Amino acid sequence: MKMFYSPQTFPTGTTYYKQQPGEFADKSNIPNVSNYYELIEYYKDEYYNNGYTVDFIMNLVSLDLQEMGYCVLSVAKYTAASQIPSASLYCDRRLVALVVRSDDYHFYMQNADNSWSHKPGNYPAMNACLGTLINACTYPTNALTNNNILDHLSDGYEDGYDYTFFYVDKSSTLDFGNLNGHYDNCTKTSKYVIDDAGSSMSRAQVKQIDSTGFYGRICFKGDADYYALTFSSNGTKSITLTTTSVSPTPDPYPIYLYVYDSSGALLNSAYITTGSSSVTTSVLANRVYYIRIYSINQSIYESVRRYHISII
Repeated sequence: MKMFYSPQTFPTGTTYYKQQPGEFADKSNIPNVSNYYELIEYYKDEYYNNGYTVDFIMNLVSLDLQEMGYCVLSVAKYTAASQIPSASLYCDRRLVALVVRSDDYHFYMQNADNSWSHKPGNYPAMNACLGTLINACTYPTNALTNNNILDHLSDGYEDGYDYTFFYVDKSSTLDFGNLNGHYDNCTKTSKYVIDDAGSSMSRAQVKQIDSTGFYGRICFKGDADYYALTFSSNGTKSITLTTTSVSPTPDPYPIYLYVYDSSGALLNSAYITTGSSSVTTSVLANRVYYIRIYSINQSIYESVRRYHISII
C-alpha cells in the first residue's frame, strides 16, 4: 500500500489546498460533498465545530481505500511495543498508524523489516530526524521501529493527540522512496506517488486474465502503467480500453494503449478520450505480452485518470 496524499496544491477557484483524506472517495458517500471545494468546506466545518478526530479521518481514509480497491481489515489502539505485530505475521496486509490532533494528522506505515515510514501531515514530525526542515532526514537518527513507534506518535503533537492502528489488505513493502529516494533508512515517506502497476516492462505488474478484466489509474503527471500477460493457448485476443468517468477526474481525457511482445516490439495500439476502443492481437501460448497505458496533457491539478482493461 502507498499513501497517496500529496502536499501538492490543487486550485479550486481562488483557493488552494493540500490533498486530504476523502480526495479519492466517491463524493456521494461524504455528506454535502460533491467536488473539491466542498471537501475543503467539509474539513473547515469539522475543524471549527469539533476539531479533527480519529473517527473523522478514519472514515475518509476508509472511503478512499474502498475507491482504490482496498479495505480496512481491523483497527486497534496498541499501548505497548510488545502488542505491535511483526510485519512477517501476515503476507496479505499492512499495518498503518494514524495520529490525529484537532487541526492536523500524521500517518506512519510499517515496512517489511519492521521499520516505519512517516507520511507527514500539515506539520512534519521533527523529533525522529536531525537536520533542517527542508532536508530533515538527510542524517536520520532514532529510526522508527516497532520498539519505538509509540514513543514518536507525539512528535510535533505534544499539546494533545489521539491515535489508532489499522490494517489494510495490501502486503507491506520496504519503502525506499523516502524523501528523495537516497536515504533508505529515513523516517519520512516520499512526497511523490509511486504507483503499483510498474513504470517499465521490467517492473510490469503480472495480471491474470479473466472475464471481468481489471481497473487501473494514471496516478500522476508522467505516470505510465505496464502489465505483463500470458495466455494458455494460441489465438487472437481482443483488448478493450475504457475510460472510467468517476471522481476525482471525469472523462473526456486522452489515454493511450500499446501492446508489445516479449521482445518489446509494438503489436498494436489505440487512443481514446472517452468511451472504449479495442485492438486485436495474435498471441502464442505461454509467451509474455505487455500492455502499456499512459496519458498526456495533464496539469498538476488534473492528473488522476482511470481506466478499465478487458481481454477476450
